[in-house]
Amino acid sequence: MISLQTCSDREEWDDFVLENNGHPLQLWGWGATKELHGWRAERLLAYDLDGEPVGAAQVLLRHLPGPFKNLAYIPRGPVLSVERAEEVLDALSNHVRSQFGAVVLTIEPDWSELPHISSGWRKSSNTILIPNTLILDLNKSEEELLAPMSKKTRQYIRKSGGEESVEIRQVKSREELEKCMQVYHQTAERAKFALHDDQYYYDVFENLGDASPVFAAYK
Repeated sequence: MISLQTCSDREEWDDFVLENNGHPLQLWGWGATKELHGWRAERLLAYDLDGEPVGAAQVLLRHLPGPFKNLAYIPRGPVLSVERAEEVLDALSNHVRSQFGAVVLTIEPDWSELPHISSGWRKSSNTILIPNTLILDLNKSEEELLAPMSKKTRQYIRKSGGEESVEIRQVKSREELEKCMQVYHQTAERAKFALHDDQYYYDVFENLGDASPVFAAYK
């Protein structure tokens, strides 16, 4: 049997997420960011009968219009071992319905394998987050990394990377991030993709810090 308890300690929460290979979107700072933009964050730790923590879920809640109550959403979570997935998920679904008045619970877990879950869950054809993640093996040589890219892309990389005056480092201040946002807006306009308002990215930068690093090339 699984019991759920609210966690109000940021350090305890982040330690559990990181120690169990959880995704950055399950860190405290992501919930803090979403709370600035219309969501409410609830952080739940799951315990077994021996009182040992076996899972964690940062649940984002948003009030629905009209007669409905709340939408519950767990981005890149819950954080758990696949062996306990079914019982933890069932406990979570019961909890968000009874305690938060949720009419639906959507999860987009960061799992490498799909565990057995109860029949009450349904796979959705729609995703909120980007459905695919590119993992780049940095043990490869430079030539191996560049090989799949187009000729023009390789030329651009070699040209910019070969300049001795170019320094690539982590962005550390709001002022530096503002300059990055100028480039981001230009890129979005050229590639025709939508952006949040600038404050959203500043809040992510402030609340997640090194858990969501930004790197820039300086000349």
